[in-house]
Amino acid sequence: LRLEGPRPSVAYRTGALEALVGRGLRLNEAETEALWLEVGAVQPLLPQAPRIVWRLCPTPSHAPSVAQSIVSLLQSAEFYFDWGGGLIWLSLDPEEAGPDAGASIVRPTVASAGGHATLVVASEAIRASVPVFEPLSGGLAELTARVKKGFDPRGVLNPGRMQEGL
Repeated sequence: LRLEGPRPSVAYRTGALEALVGRGLRLNEAETEALWLEVGAVQPLLPQAPRIVWRLCPTPSHAPSVAQSIVSLLQSAEFYFDWGGGLIWLSLDPEEAGPDAGASIVRPTVASAGGHATLVVASEAIRASVPVFEPLSGGLAELTARVKKGFDPRGVLNPGRMQEGL
């Protein structure tokens, strides 16, 4: 757990947590900063072997069932939960995930939990064939196209980068 805030508040909450669950490992300021830089860069999910990494944003209360559903179909799945379950980093073995990086399993599973999935790390070949961002539904796709056309009438700003055809 990461506790932050005013020193008196952190000291109080640390004491209360330790009374509940016992004393854990405490990191000093430099160790904490290094750890959270690694976490922010998704380092725990990037071992020496190549992996596919997804950023999942489900409804937090559905995070455990999302993880359970995915791991039941993709046994190589490794998870890192943040934001009380509202952010899940998912790491997959590329061989098991297949040519779509697991999108056919990951995206519908997260969508059924009221969320979306973003492909963050994958090979060049996969990134060329699998949309990074969740494909938009009809009405939202039309609205997005109109807004993009209003800001970029010539279509020169990152064409096709955020959504295919935009």
